[in-house]
Order: sequence, then structure tokens, then C-alpha cells
Amino acid sequence: MIDRRIAKIKLRRGNEAERTAVVFEEGELVYAVDSKKVYIGDGSTSGGNLVATRITVSPTPPNANTSGDIYFNQTEGRGYIRDDTEWKMIGGSPDDQTIEYEFGHFQLKNGGIMRDHIGEIHKLDGGLGSLSGEGVFINYDTTQFEVIDGVFKLIPNPGITVDAGGAIVNTTNGLSANVDNDSLIIAGNQISINKVYNSQIISGITPDKAASSFANSSSGLQINSNGMSIKTVSNDLDFDPDGNLRLNPNQFIAAKGDNGYQAFPTNFIMQWGKTAPLTANQFYTVLFPLSTWAICYNVQATLSYTSIINNNFSPVIRNITLSSFDIALDYSGTSTIDSAVVYWNAIGYLS
Repeated sequence: MIDRRIAKIKLRRGNEAERTAVVFEEGELVYAVDSKKVYIGDGSTSGGNLVATRITVSPTPPNANTSGDIYFNQTEGRGYIRDDTEWKMIGGSPDDQTIEYEFGHFQLKNGGIMRDHIGEIHKLDGGLGSLSGEGVFINYDTTQFEVIDGVFKLIPNPGITVDAGGAIVNTTNGLSANVDNDSLIIAGNQISINKVYNSQIISGITPDKAASSFANSSSGLQINSNGMSIKTVSNDLDFDPDGNLRLNPNQFIAAKGDNGYQAFPTNFIMQWGKTAPLTANQFYTVLFPLSTWAICYNVQATLSYTSIINNNFSPVIRNITLSSFDIALDYSGTSTIDSAVVYWNAIGYLS
């Protein structure tokens, strides 16, 4: 009977750091477990020589790489080869000014052709021409237009008035400008707002002449969806829909009720409230109705008794913050079964 035996052959192995520290004998194979590469020794080179080049197809570059590795980027459609320090693209590279790379091919970049890129191009039907010695020029009708000192001008004719700079001033058909002579007028070949005195608009600007808004910092006038109004630094004034001047209601916020607040000009604000009946000798936390103010200067309390009490309560306030304060009823008697409702008010500023 034939004696069959199966033997398993394993290569010498270790990580890249361990491999590079050893000089392997000529013909000795070694496997790097972290980079997944095979090397062969020559008796003199530390770490041996790479047996094959690694080729990777991926949307991102591989983490482990060695000089000579090849990598194809699936997202860009480009191939790269690794040198000692970085991945370099295989093939031509665009200048990113006139030519760009677009997945597998080069193309002219939008706006990449400038005057200095044009050689001898001539296109009569488009009115454009180019000679390398003269640059880009325009083909034009010499009976209607002329170029003087490099300036393109209209040749004067009986129906058109042209000033010295070549601009159209007035024509018999009104091609220069037609104005309504209400809000705009033409005087001395200039268009201006009608009835302007010392830079203050007296008339000529009306709500139907403004698109959505108009403001004149000199006169303090403005117009918006609410109509014409007067500008103020603090924006405390505006006009109601009927055109009446009023204090801007948005500036003076308020909440009415047993617990409420009222804002006044200059952002001064008062808050007030009422507690449930409180028993003596312990602190209760009271929340302000509005906690977005910037400063609270003072809190005062008034007690309301439901019956005549021989021993008086004394209100005590502590821990005043922008959102709350603590209040207690200091009772000097021996009994604490009585209670009292507290009415309080506080003053401060919004900002």
C-alpha cells in the first residue's frame, strides 16, 4: 500500500516592523501579517524584496502602501502609483485653469479660454475676430459706428444727438430716456428727482413710486408695507394702517393678569404677581412672568391677611435672579398656623 502523507508548508512571518529588522537568506520567503505582502530574501537586503506589486481598486487610497503600489480611484476614474512619500496620478495632469479632468477624460474648463489663449481665430458671421498680433476685435458697420482712440462710438446722424464722449443724449424718437415728469425730470441732459430742496425730498416720491421700501437718511423718511413713516433711532414711532402716528406697539411688550409685566420707553419694565396663601417661617420660590430682562433692581412685597392676626408677619426677600426670587413670612409669634397672600412687584430693564 502506498504511504501518503500531507505536509503543511508555512512561511516565516511577522509584522512590517519585525520584517525590516531582519536580513533574510537568499531565497527565503517571509510574510508580513499587517500589510499582507510577501518578500524574498537575497542575503543582504534588510526585510527582503517585495515579491509582487500591490494593485488596489477603491474609492479611497489604501492605508498600507509601499513604493510601486498601484491604486485606481473608482470615484475619480483615475489611476495612481505610489512613490516613497505620496500617490501620484498616472498619465497627464490638467492645469486647472483651461483644462479640467472629468471622470475618465479631459475637457475644456468653463471660462478657460482667455484672450492670451487665442491664436489666429476669425469668425465673420459672429462679428468677432482675432489676430495673434492685434488681439480680439469686433467687426462692425462702418457707416453707423467708428472707433476713435480705441473707443467704440456711434457716428452722428440727423436723428440722433451724441455728446463728445459718444453717449446718446437725445433723439427725435425718445430713445435716450423718457421720464414721467412727475417724480423724475430731465434738466441739462441729466435725470433727477423732481422737487428736491437741500437734499430733502419734498415731493416726487410717493408710495406707488417705491417698490417695497424707501429710506432717506437726510430727511428721516421711510416707506414700507405699513405706509410712509418717520425714521427714529430707537424705532419707537411708526404709523398705523390708517396713517396715524403712534408709539410702536412692538416696543412695549406687556402681559396682563394677576402675574404680568409692562415695558415702557427706554426699555424700563415692571413685573408684578400674586402668590397662593403662604405659611410662616419657610422660603418659597416665586418665578417672574418674564425672565428675559437684563437687570432686576428691586422686589417689594405686600401682605394680604384673611383675618385679624395678633402677631404680624414680616416679608423677607432673598436670592433675586433674572428668573425668580425667594420669599418667606417671618412670624414672631408662637403659632404658625396662620397664612397670608403676598402681592409683589419688581422693576428693572430689558437691555
